[in-house]
Amino acid sequence: MRFLEMLRIFRVIANLPDFGDKAAVQAWLLKLCEIAKLLIERTPTPADDAVLAFLERSIGDPKLFDPIYDLLTALLAHDDGPETLASQDLTEAALKAGIDPMTILAIVEAVVGLIKLIRERRGAK
Repeated sequence: MRFLEMLRIFRVIANLPDFGDKAAVQAWLLKLCEIAKLLIERTPTPADDAVLAFLERSIGDPKLFDPIYDLLTALLAHDDGPETLASQDLTEAALKAGIDPMTILAIVEAVVGLIKLIRERRGAK
């Protein structure tokens, strides 16, 4: 990966959206998926490809994005997170795609951790 490409990636990641603006959050998450594609191309694991494809489809689907957005904003607002996705539609879609719903939860939790880290470094909450 080239240095300039890495800088572009950092800029995209650090350009946090207004988390009250669902469309902005959706666009930002889709950009994160684009970045993840660059990294996944370097792994031989087909499961990574399947999870990323599922996430992209889900973020682009209003019926499945709503629970992702709700989960993301709930985790940002509270330190303790849920133990499930709390959305039957999203859980069923993950299972149908052959993906453990807990994997999706773990990814959302990791994104929340990244957001909190960026905010902490900026001195904001």
